[in-house]
Amino acid sequence: MAAAGDTIAWQFVTKNASKALVDADSTPTGTLVKNGTDTALSVAITKSTTGTYNAQFTIPDTYVEGDEVALRINATIGGVATGAIVWQESLTSGATAAAVESSYATNLETIRDQIAARLVEITAEPKPSYNVNGQQVAWNEYFTALTEQLAKINELIAQGDGAPWEEQIQVFL
Repeated sequence: MAAAGDTIAWQFVTKNASKALVDADSTPTGTLVKNGTDTALSVAITKSTTGTYNAQFTIPDTYVEGDEVALRINATIGGVATGAIVWQESLTSGATAAAVESSYATNLETIRDQIAARLVEITAEPKPSYNVNGQQVAWNEYFTALTEQLAKINELIAQGDGAPWEEQIQVFL
């Protein structure tokens, strides 16, 4: 979820016809497209490793909620010019993005608290694992799974991003 003023960092790769990562003939170029129209906004492109590049730009503060913003990358690979949209979003307002981030963080904290409460119940009255008529009740494995989930939730909370993220990689052929 992007809003005006956000800095977007996106990774993309270039491949040859055999689908192997290769460097573009020269540094690819990036164009920010707003509501279907190319803009002159600067997009920084840096090479990471062979055939892997990073694009970065900041959405201007003048853009508003509902604007459709896209990043188009153009590259020449083995003498063949190609290009594609590698990122696209409909902008939200800063307030909308903040509300979603706050809701996500609150949900993570609720999940954490529920798992912790269940672990307290299990440890207050421990039970052995057993098998009755082919039905397995594995309390130790359940406890271990909950403990692992709690660690993962705590890790997400500690990251403090506040919102789920998505990563997409565009492949040029």
